[in-house]
Amino acid sequence: MKDSRYISQSGFTDTGMIFKFVQRSNEFIHTFAEGELLYTLGFNREDIVGKTLHDFYWDDIDTANLLNGYYKKAWEGQYIEYEGEFRGIYYVIYLRPLFHKDKVAEVVGTCVDITNKKIMEDDILQKEQERKLMNSYAFQRSLIDRLHSGIAVTDCNKKIRLLNREFYELFQLKGEVDCHIGMQASDLHYLFDKEINKNKFENTEKRTRTTKEIKIDTGRTLRYNCFPLNEENDFVGYLWEFEDITEQKNGKSYYSGKRRS
Repeated sequence: MKDSRYISQSGFTDTGMIFKFVQRSNEFIHTFAEGELLYTLGFNREDIVGKTLHDFYWDDIDTANLLNGYYKKAWEGQYIEYEGEFRGIYYVIYLRPLFHKDKVAEVVGTCVDITNKKIMEDDILQKEQERKLMNSYAFQRSLIDRLHSGIAVTDCNKKIRLLNREFYELFQLKGEVDCHIGMQASDLHYLFDKEINKNKFENTEKRTRTTKEIKIDTGRTLRYNCFPLNEENDFVGYLWEFEDITEQKNGKSYYSGKRRS
C-alpha cells in the first residue's frame, strides 16, 4: 500500500488501520483512512475522509473533545500514543506528525487492535486478584482456626464468607469446611436470617453488638456475639462468635436443683 512506509510491519493494514489528518480553519480534517480495523470498527472510508472528529462522534461530545485534544498535541509536533475502546474493541493509536520546512504538514495515525491483549491482561489480573484473595483467605483461616470460639463472617447479602473449624464442629456441618463458603447463612441455621433481619429493622442507622443464647439441634447451648462490620464507613456484614456454654448451663441447673431439694 502506498502509505505503508509509515508502518514497520508488512501487511499491517490486514489487521490494523492507517489514517491521516490536517488542520484547516482550526479544525482537524481526515484526509485518508484504510485498513481492516476500519471496517471492524463499523466504519468505511467515506465515514472518515473529509470529516472531523465531531462529525462521527456527533453523539459523544466528550469523546470527540478528548480525541481532539490528542490531535492538537500531535499537530503541535508531539508524538502521541493513547488507548481507547469502541464497540467492544480495544485499540492503541499512535499519532506521528510529519514536517515540511520545520512545520507540521500532516499527521499520520496508526491504529492497532489490542483486544486479545487486553483480554489476556484482564485474565491475568483476575487470576492474580483471585490468588491474592485465596492467600488472604488462607491467612485469615489460619488465624481464626486457632481460636476456641466458633467464628463465621456473613456479608450484607447474608452469605457465608468465612468460618473456622470450631464453628464447623459446633454445628456439626458435613463436607469440607470450604464448601460452605458462599452459602446462604440461613441454610446453616435459621438464627442468622432472624438476627440479621432484626438488626436491619431495629438498628438501621446504628448497628450494635448483639449477645444472645440459643439451643441448637445437637442439644448444645451456645452463646453468640454478633458484631456489625464496616469498611470505610460502609456496612459490609457481620462477624459471629459462638461459645459452647452447655456445661455451664447444666452445672447451673444441677446446683439450682440441689438447692431446691
